[in-house]
Amino acid sequence: MTSEKELLERVVKEKLGEGKAKYEVNVGFEGKRIDLVFEKENEIWLIEAKRRLNFEALGQVLTYKKLYEHEILSSKNIKLGIVCKETDVEVEEACKSERIEVFAFPEKIGEVTEEAPICGVCGSQMVEEGGEYKCKTCEYFFGMSSLVKRCNNCGKFYGTYPAVEDDVLSLCLTKDNIRNHWRKGLCPCCRKEGYEYYNSWTS
Repeated sequence: MTSEKELLERVVKEKLGEGKAKYEVNVGFEGKRIDLVFEKENEIWLIEAKRRLNFEALGQVLTYKKLYEHEILSSKNIKLGIVCKETDVEVEEACKSERIEVFAFPEKIGEVTEEAPICGVCGSQMVEEGGEYKCKTCEYFFGMSSLVKRCNNCGKFYGTYPAVEDDVLSLCLTKDNIRNHWRKGLCPCCRKEGYEYYNSWTS
């Protein structure tokens, strides 16, 4: 599983060319740190690493540039970048408008990531294969993977067998103590939270 440090090392090795890398560089007066400062002959790169591209990273690199320019006097052109495993279309467009380079290094096919959906049938973490997530446990025992679906509550993806889900729900509807929280279209985490919330009121 690729760490943020490994992402930084990859961008240095594969994207930036010749230069000098400094990691965790302090700027400002409140302990702010630039993940990577990479100095080349005619330019300096300030780069932030995130598992998934987000607006926080965009704001960080813009802030770091102001702080770095205030502290370091240099005639070299300062360039900004964000290295990540997963991109976000809207954030990437915002980065382009601010001239921030996005370096994306997706996980290898078949590798489990922290962001991979959880299978709601067996509880295993799903893996990406051929551009889609599959549950290898269900595939091994049942001959087919659960299907990826978006949770109606939190919006995250999870794995489910619709037929199995319908059967379980039909049984639950006969039990007053779980009717209110076992709703169709919820991921395992939201079902668990709903169960705990319901029990806190009924205990």
